[in-house]
Amino acid sequence: MNTYYPQVAVAVTSFKNSPYLRSSLESLLSLTEYPKFDVYIIDYGTEEISSLVKELQMKYGNHICLIEMSMDFGITGMRNLAFETCARTGAKYFVIMDDDIIITDIDWLNKLVHLMERLPQDVVAATPQAGWLLYPNCTAYGLKETETPRRTVWPALCTGGQIFIVRESLVREFYKCGLKPYCDLFFIQSEDIDFALKIYLRGYKAVCTNVTEVLHARNRNQLPLYRIYHSYKSRVLLLLLNFSFLHLVRYVPFRLLHDFIHAVVVYPMTARKPAAEAFVLLVKAYVWILRRLKSIFKFRSRIQICWRRADDSYVKKILLPVQLPLHLDDRSPGFLSQENKRFLYTSFQKYQNERVLRRRFG
Repeated sequence: MNTYYPQVAVAVTSFKNSPYLRSSLESLLSLTEYPKFDVYIIDYGTEEISSLVKELQMKYGNHICLIEMSMDFGITGMRNLAFETCARTGAKYFVIMDDDIIITDIDWLNKLVHLMERLPQDVVAATPQAGWLLYPNCTAYGLKETETPRRTVWPALCTGGQIFIVRESLVREFYKCGLKPYCDLFFIQSEDIDFALKIYLRGYKAVCTNVTEVLHARNRNQLPLYRIYHSYKSRVLLLLLNFSFLHLVRYVPFRLLHDFIHAVVVYPMTARKPAAEAFVLLVKAYVWILRRLKSIFKFRSRIQICWRRADDSYVKKILLPVQLPLHLDDRSPGFLSQENKRFLYTSFQKYQNERVLRRRFG
């Protein structure tokens, strides 16, 4: 009996990152035992990238393609180019990954494709990461691996952006709506959360899974100043683009208060630097928003025509932990039990009271 292997396009986005990129590509090419995949490297500014790609082509074959960007369009520009490149290949699934992801499981791609083939068609994305919670003021909280059960798949309110697999049909549908998968108003920071919001508000679902694992090599706990600036800017953009006006009235003040406290209290304590640095970045970020407010709301009205769900239902779910395991059973032809399917298609159930939630997640 022949096994069906759909074509997969793997796009690696890289930014001036020679050491990590080499390790990432070596692990990807040497530890991926999947018969039908091509690798596309979307790069800006990495030194000697051409010689590295030629070396890898000689070592692993010619299914590696390099696309060099002439300008720095940020992670959103690289990701959109990655999607465009993958869409031209005719692949059924696209894997998008950062240049500091190290593959550690030889069957990782087989497992992710097998998972997508067996999940319902409106589950359009999956990531081998724990996922995120998103509070109504667009502050994100990353779940820890210890907070998720083993050998399971669970609904993801916010998928991680370092590595994920998506159906080609989702990307094609965004293009038909006149949208790019990633919004050009973002540069870096929170662009992956905006993408997750698009998936949900368009009427689809995403899942996290730990049937396979990858290593995220680079530690970004201490954000450089330019990332802090984009963080302030991008979280306000998340609110303005994706949520109702009533929601904005309620939660924009909390967003401003959160950023102010971060600039004058949290940043000096964690970075051991003057508060003035972060406060200046905060002012610049909000000035950027104010100068473009008209174009932001114009773009907002255009994208919200495409939404099929209301944002208020999303927010209600966001506040709940995402530990609803959907156990994988290879012996079951239906893959998910009827009970687990109801978990996937109904509201997330509270299994802790509000007091416990406040105590755990602040």
